[in-house]
Amino acid sequence: MTSDIPVSPHDAMTSLDSPPPFDVTRWPVRVEEYLRKTQNPLHRAMLKNYYRHLLLELSDYWDQILLPEPTGERTASRSRPRRTGPTRAD
Repeated sequence: MTSDIPVSPHDAMTSLDSPPPFDVTRWPVRVEEYLRKTQNPLHRAMLKNYYRHLLLELSDYWDQILLPEPTGERTASRSRPRRTGPTRAD
């Protein structure tokens, strides 16, 4: 007796080819790669801050993420107002 259910040759259960496990050590390596390629000083500062935040999270130093020393007394936001009208389709 055969089944009428199609079997994909790429199914993890039939080929025992499971996806690689999630690896948190790849994040810092990717950020380091972007830091090496990035020339804009503002973008580099953002990547460095993200890198520091990421390493503190991964090493379970949550209490040091928002210390007063690296956090400015008066923060400045550089965000722009959201567009509410129609956007141009490219």
